[in-house]
Amino acid sequence: MSNEESYLLQRITRLFGTNNIDNCVRLCHEASVHALKMTVGAGAQTNLYEDLEGFGAILIWGYNPAETHPVVMDYILRAKKRGAKVIVVDVRETRTMAFADYSLIIRPGTDIALANTLMNIIIREELYDEEFIKTRTVGFSEIRMAVMKYTPEYAEKVTGIPAETIREVARTFALAGSGAIMWGMGLTQHVSGVENVMAVTDLALLLGYIGEKERRTWER
Repeated sequence: MSNEESYLLQRITRLFGTNNIDNCVRLCHEASVHALKMTVGAGAQTNLYEDLEGFGAILIWGYNPAETHPVVMDYILRAKKRGAKVIVVDVRETRTMAFADYSLIIRPGTDIALANTLMNIIIREELYDEEFIKTRTVGFSEIRMAVMKYTPEYAEKVTGIPAETIREVARTFALAGSGAIMWGMGLTQHVSGVENVMAVTDLALLLGYIGEKERRTWER
């Protein structure tokens, strides 16, 4: 909605005796806004949808764009045609999974366990972007200590995903060279919604998958 439309809506609410209006951001997106501000400094999308076509892997978490955002799904399918690996994580089978290379149906509430395990594998196998971490991030040692106990075998018991599948997904995502993480209400609308988003954002930072399109262009 534009500012003008918001103003008109407020004028309407005054007929009901209040000056206050609300919108879906407070519930649907506040977890993302808060977590992104804490981790990357800005609570907003980091890339254009057009950038998806240039990524080597796309991780879709708690989000079903095939049904909810068909235009975005078109960009994802273009990326897949160019060779990108598509990984979908959700608590139920979704239409988006029909287009995925890996479909991980996890137990509800185990998002952080899976994200931490992916980071555990990436750190143990030294698949992270060391230069990006040194020059662009802080707190790597703390993350390394925090995820140490999240082994693939532990995650299998918690999430229901086989340990070897988790290893394969971690390696595929890390070795893609560039990637995007896309999430929706399936990740944010939890009592731990902020922490869920922080976990997947830390995963992106671990691999340097933040603003990757611009960084790759600069390197050329």
